[in-house]
Amino acid sequence: MVGPFSWVPTEVGHECMLMEVSCPGDRSNIDVVGGLPCAFGPTPHWRLIPLDNNLAQRNVAPVAGGGGATGLLSSFRDAYFYASNPFDRSVRVTLNAELPTLLTERGWGLRYTSGAASFTLGPRAVREVRFELTAGADFTPDEVRKAGEDLRIRIRMRVDGSVVGGMSYAIDPKLTRPARTRPGRKRGRLDELAEELLEGLELRHRDVRAVDVTHVIVDIELGGRERHHHHHEDDGDAD
Repeated sequence: MVGPFSWVPTEVGHECMLMEVSCPGDRSNIDVVGGLPCAFGPTPHWRLIPLDNNLAQRNVAPVAGGGGATGLLSSFRDAYFYASNPFDRSVRVTLNAELPTLLTERGWGLRYTSGAASFTLGPRAVREVRFELTAGADFTPDEVRKAGEDLRIRIRMRVDGSVVGGMSYAIDPKLTRPARTRPGRKRGRLDELAEELLEGLELRHRDVRAVDVTHVIVDIELGGRERHHHHHEDDGDAD
């Protein structure tokens, strides 16, 4: 047993931690004393974690718990991850979702939009898994804080019954909307500008469901002279 220990994430919106445990009686595959090639040079990620119980990886993404149902749902818009088969044989993959009591007692759920929660993967195959939350009753930031610090939505990936991967989504009461950067989603500059604009507006607790950018107007005032207007029309969407 190790820990607890302090750790400060360095990525915005997503973090992966790789842990190794090694000792003279049980060396990990990346322990240089063991002499395996994967301990001395770059090794494909899929060859490490599922094939050595001395190695573990935890993927954690913070999601908005301070914005009620609207903030949490927006954190999972277009959510996905990849299920990989590290073996040279076909396997049966099962995805197990676990929601905290805070959500289940309010009728929340999770469903996979890209197919069933169980499927077959061929040798070395990779499959994109998309999912979304199904909303239940609303909640407040205080209720999130009272529910405890380790409040997570977990999806575990099992291959032939053994856990080989998954995702954890930590519900953070200090986040009212999704973090700016999320894994797998590319954001344009218009998306970022729209979010910055909304942060500065007084919306009187109204929900913003979508932003449709059709006009961009810049008003610049220079040193007391007449104001110059630059008007540009553009089509696009920003969430």
